[in-house]
This record gives sequence, structure tokens and C-alpha cells, in this order.
Amino acid sequence: MPAALLTNVAQTEERSHIDGDQWIADRVFERMGKPRDLFRIQIRPLWGEYYRVNVYRETGASEAIPRIEMTDSFFVTTDHETMTTRPAISKKY
Repeated sequence: MPAALLTNVAQTEERSHIDGDQWIADRVFERMGKPRDLFRIQIRPLWGEYYRVNVYRETGASEAIPRIEMTDSFFVTTDHETMTTRPAISKKY
């Protein structure tokens, strides 16, 4: 297989992974709301369609050195049409 074709396949797979991460992030924020002091959401693939999702918030923003804390964490299973989480996500923000 030509190197250019391999590169395009790798870029397509990477793009679909990023799109999948965005889909998961959107569903998580739909369920729990989006925190005002959001620092980042981290979505780590575990195996197959299983992921670990961690939500980090900036706490102590009024302090000289703000703290970043992981405030929410879920295991996610998805087929990119439905999503199941453990623990269940409830409206928080």
C-alpha cells in the first residue's frame, strides 16, 4: 500500500476518534450540564467501545494559584447512538 494512502487512512481514523470524543462529551454535558468553571473533559478509550471520562474544573479561581480538580468521573459504553454510564449521570450544573 502506498505511504500516502496509509497516511490518509491514519488521518481518517484519528479524525473519527476525535469526532467520537466530541459526541461523548456532548452527551455527558447534555446529561449533567456544563460547569461554569470547566477546565477540560478527558475521554480515554479503554477497549472497544468502553471509555473513561473525567471532568476537571478550576477551583479556587480567586486564589493566587488556582487549583485544577477532577470533580466527575464515569465509565462510558457507547455505540455512538446510545450511551450508558457508570455511575449514572444526573443533572448537576
